Amino acid sequence: MSWWIYLAVFLTSVFSAMGVGGGTLLLAVLALFSDFSGPDIRFLNLFLFLPVALLSLLLHAKGKLVEWRAVLCALPTGVLGAVLGLTISQYVPPDFFRMLFAFFLLAVGIKELFFPPDRKKAKEKEK
Repeated sequence: MSWWIYLAVFLTSVFSAMGVGGGTLLLAVLALFSDFSGPDIRFLNLFLFLPVALLSLLLHAKGKLVEWRAVLCALPTGVLGAVLGLTISQYVPPDFFRMLFAFFLLAVGIKELFFPPDRKKAKEKEK
């Protein structure tokens, strides 16, 4: 494995910890520039995400930035969604997911380019 994959994993871990979407970036980098198969890429992304998520949760909890009530509500539904997604993925061809993910990234990119968030409204809501 070349050095740039280690660099990509490190940088995307930092982005993930900041909540910037490092997991998505890692999926794209590995899919485009590595010889890993789709299932291997997903496994690596999950393997990266779990410790980063735990570390982020602990650091944010230390700063009193975690709403534990929301965590307790989201946790069971997240696990249920993961189990359902895994079950469904066993019956759907991998090329469908690749195409779906590409369209998702394209749609998010277009939204961000042409419909940026209104920062004035966001600041007013904070007040």
